[in-house]
Amino acid sequence: MSVNTNNPVVFTMPDSSITVVATFETASTTAGTTTYTVTFGASGSGSVTPSGTQYYPPGTTVNITASPAPGWSFVQWQVSGNISVADYTSPSTTITVNGSGTVTAIFEQVQAEYVTFNASGLPSGAQWTVTVGGSVYSANSGQPINIQCSSGQTISYQINMVVVGGSGSTETCYYYPNGQASVSGTASCGSTVNVTYQLHACYRVGMT
Repeated sequence: MSVNTNNPVVFTMPDSSITVVATFETASTTAGTTTYTVTFGASGSGSVTPSGTQYYPPGTTVNITASPAPGWSFVQWQVSGNISVADYTSPSTTITVNGSGTVTAIFEQVQAEYVTFNASGLPSGAQWTVTVGGSVYSANSGQPINIQCSSGQTISYQINMVVVGGSGSTETCYYYPNGQASVSGTASCGSTVNVTYQLHACYRVGMT
């Protein structure tokens, strides 16, 4: 069985008997003008423009846009009814409406990727930090810091010194990453950065 949405249509009769069926659908008519109903929606997490149920005269070309939510990506358009899509895999494209139907944007969740920072050389209970884009990420000694990123992205970072002791303690010690007051650099998404803290100096508190 084959389906042809052209009207009129020309075909070659085969040697055997066939059955030709014309399928009609109900169209809305307002003040003598025929309009088709198109319902826009999304599968997954994201939005579609236009949205909801819209009405168009036959042959109308409509601009459509799919906008994925954070952590999701656009996959393709899925349509039903006599609606044609200019580019099924483009998030911004057009449709041509020649019948009622649905237009659905398909989204899929993107697997999270990270830059992983590891630190060694710190005493138990110390907390170390990494600064990326003005945000400070922290972890206790022996624990990694994972910073989420996008595939192909490169981030700039700064690994900061660690101060152990201070208020209420008799001694304050300064630990430097790789022997420096701070370590700055860039890292590509999915990579690992390792740093070793070294004791720089300790000062007695309240001693004269």
